[in-house]
This record gives sequence, structure tokens and C-alpha cells, in this order.
Amino acid sequence: MNIYAKTAAATVVVKRQTSQTSGYQLRYATNSKLKNAKTITIKGNKNNTIFLNGLRAGTTYYMQTRTYMTVKGKKYYSKWSSTGHCTTNRETNSTHQSATPTPTPTPTSTPVPTPTPIPKADLPAHDQKENAPAKYTYEIYGLDKQKADIYTDCLKPLFIKTDNPDPNSFSLIFNGNDSRTSAYRSGSSRFFDDIPLENNDSETTSLEKVKGGYIKYVKFFEAGTYTVEFREYSLSGYTVANTVTLNVLDYDQAENAWLIDIINKTTTADMTPFEKMDAISAYLREPGRFKYLTRYNDHTVDLAADPNEPFFVTYRWNSSTSPSVLGEFAELVGGFDDIHYCFGDYPVGSPSWSIWHYVVKLTIGNETRNYAVCPMGSTGNIEEIKMIDFSDLSNMRKFG
Repeated sequence: MNIYAKTAAATVVVKRQTSQTSGYQLRYATNSKLKNAKTITIKGNKNNTIFLNGLRAGTTYYMQTRTYMTVKGKKYYSKWSSTGHCTTNRETNSTHQSATPTPTPTPTSTPVPTPTPIPKADLPAHDQKENAPAKYTYEIYGLDKQKADIYTDCLKPLFIKTDNPDPNSFSLIFNGNDSRTSAYRSGSSRFFDDIPLENNDSETTSLEKVKGGYIKYVKFFEAGTYTVEFREYSLSGYTVANTVTLNVLDYDQAENAWLIDIINKTTTADMTPFEKMDAISAYLREPGRFKYLTRYNDHTVDLAADPNEPFFVTYRWNSSTSPSVLGEFAELVGGFDDIHYCFGDYPVGSPSWSIWHYVVKLTIGNETRNYAVCPMGSTGNIEEIKMIDFSDLSNMRKFG
């Protein structure tokens, strides 16, 4: 998680999890053991930014986060994260602090003047479109080797290939600043482990510098066609340097189509519900079909070139997503009296939980069968994290 402290407030950005996540929890306190901690619950997979207001100025706060999944009205929680902390800013008498404070003069010294800041090209006061030619070129590339489509509710890293050295002098406008999109900045806790960032100390732009351009992290909340307008700014207005069209697919619709396709090619109408689930599970368990989430040094990592989601594109999942999807298959097959997820039956981390948490129990009458399709964790292991080479576009998909 990334924590940004203010005078009496803080903003916590939780690393977004898979689409099966139902929400996030954060607990915080002024002691490192989190005694008498306050807990905040945020519903929704995409609502991974938590705002804390009413905090005490100049105070250190300790925080932990976790995710939860809701299945048939019951919440199943992950383990609490490691503890992070931040110290809120102290209150000052002035409403503005200079980046370079002016020393207080003494009787034996001459006051040192505040240095004049180097002027930067501000955005125009009036957003006036101009007909002047653009100074630089702009292109958009997807980073995953599968060159997959863009899906709603999935954080998408876009490579902005440009020769413009100043990220504050241009912007990307989605459908005229469409509210159905959000932009993110990874901060110190990077979203993807294989993106070699360069000199990213700017707090004035969501763009992150890489060789040959910038990375912009975008999430789309609704499917459809988005027109991306590259605008170069000057003191008198802006110039449209390029326009790129992005087609965003609906995640839920794509997943449902994937589920139905597998049902159609693995089952027949004369099968019983159990026989259908046997055939579906056998298909999903075929060697090499699914891998675990990417793991490096026994930790799950996110790679932009080989992402973990959407699972129906990447064919990677874990012990949380796989039973949830099995339940979705069972609901589409129909005929079951009960679909029971074992994830929350035992304390997380206990021996019984380790055996049962990835299992779904399906019941018809007095008969219950267990189903599990989660691959071994070792199937996701990699020996090294290969950084993306932004000078080689052959493994990238150009959009527009």
C-alpha cells in the first residue's frame, strides 16, 4: 500500500487485487501493535483508495490492509498485510510553505533572499484549442506479450511512446475527460515489477518516466470506445498532437462468454449436473492449461509483460479465484441444491484451512462432491524478473 500524509488526513492506496475481490479493509491506530484500532471497510474491487480524515496533526499512524470476497452473503477475509505507517504534517501558522524556506536574519548576518523558482510552462488559463503544429509525436502501446484487449475494472499500463521530455507539457484526454476512467500513479510500491522506471520524483503528473516515453496506468469502469486525445500545452492554449481510439471490453460479459464456451465444449445435454462438473473440472485441470499466479522468490509478483489477469485470458489463478469460478460454473450448469465455498470454514493458515480453502462442495439431495482446480503454486514460479525493453516494440500491441 502507498500512504500519503497531510496535516490532519491521509490517503491510502491499496494495491488492486483480482476481479473476484469484493472490497478492502483498513485498520489504523497510533500504536504499532494496532490496539483499539479503527477499521474502515470499502466495498468494490475498484475502490482501492481510502481517505482518512480527522487525524491528529504531527502524529504517527500505523496501518494494515486486507481484502475480502463475498460469496452468497458471507465475507471471506485475507490475512492482514504487513504494517505501514505515516506521520501527518504538523500544523503551521502559514497557509503556504515555500519549497525553499527563507532563513530568519540575525543581527550579525545579512538576510538570505528566497531563490526565484525556475519558471515552468503553466497550463493555459483558458483551454483554447489552437491550430499550431505539434512539436512531438505520441503513440500508445500495450505491454503484455499476449497483446490482449483492454477490459473494464482491470488496471492497464499503457506505454506512451513520445519524444517529449516534459510530462507536464502534455496530457491524455479520454472522451473529453470521461468520468468512466481513472488514472493512477504507482508511487514507491510499484504496480508492476518488470517496468524499469526512471527518475519519477514528479508529483504534478500521473505519468511515470521510462526509456522512450512514459507509463500511464488507466482503469476503465465501463465498456465502449474511448477516444484519447494527446494535447500539447502552451501559454496560449493547446494543440491536438494525435488521436488514438481504444476499444474497452466488458469484463463480466467476456468472462461469462468464456464460461459458456467451456461448458458447451466439455458437456452434453444428457449429462447429470455432477457429470458436467466432472468434465469441466477435468478440462480445467489438464496439465499446462492453468498456472498459478506469477511467483518470484516465494512471493506473488505482477508483470506487465505477463499479467495475472484477466484469468480467462492469462490462464493464471490462485486458491481464491479458482473456487469462485468453479461456483460460477456450477450456477450456470444448474441443478445443485447447495454450492458451498470452504474458504471460510477454518481459521486462515490452519492445517484444515490449508487442506480445504480451495475446495467447493456441490450438493444434490443427500449427495455431496468436492471440486478443486487450483494448480500448484510452483507452476507460477519464475527464476528471474525480466525487465521490459522499451526499445523493442515487437512484443507490444500498438493501439489506435
